[in-house]
Amino acid sequence: SPTELSGPEHLAKLRNLMGRMAETQWICFLDDDNEYEPHHLRQLVECAHKTGSPAVHSWMQILNFDGTPYLKQRWPWCRDDEEGQRRYQELANQGIISAGSNVVKDGINNIPYRCVDTSEWLINRELFLNNQMSTHFSYEEWVNNKAEDDKLLMKLLASKEPIVCNQVVSLKYYLGGYSTNHDGCHTHSQTWEWQGYS
Repeated sequence: SPTELSGPEHLAKLRNLMGRMAETQWICFLDDDNEYEPHHLRQLVECAHKTGSPAVHSWMQILNFDGTPYLKQRWPWCRDDEEGQRRYQELANQGIISAGSNVVKDGINNIPYRCVDTSEWLINRELFLNNQMSTHFSYEEWVNNKAEDDKLLMKLLASKEPIVCNQVVSLKYYLGGYSTNHDGCHTHSQTWEWQGYS
């Protein structure tokens, strides 16, 4: 788009293309800066078969770029420090995160903070093709850091298909990608930039 310079618009297009090119029953997404535990995919497939759900996901642990556990009591996806601290406390109050731990218990029932990271998903290909990622992002979504995974989750919820979490911490999420590189200090990564307003 003429205003969104980097980030989820481009990734959404690539993920949609990958989904169309895939020839398997199941698809998943692994960002190049994240890592699966060895059992991640096997346990998600087992969960899908056991529950009959066409969309299953794991939990994750957050790591700093150097591989150490992220233990700050600040939600790193918030652009503002004060907002990040407030959001962290709200999530802690709901049991999604806890002080001294880097585990995030993502899920669809974490209202109003429903979230499932892109790399946590295993999705039936047909379901994904019918609910491909949005490739348009507004200024408000940029401000609130609502990326392609948030919009995919909303589409899957709207489809009314059952979504199941296997409650296994099997994704290693490394900070420093475009969604958490707000100040550009991670030179290996882009920042999600905006030009003007819409």
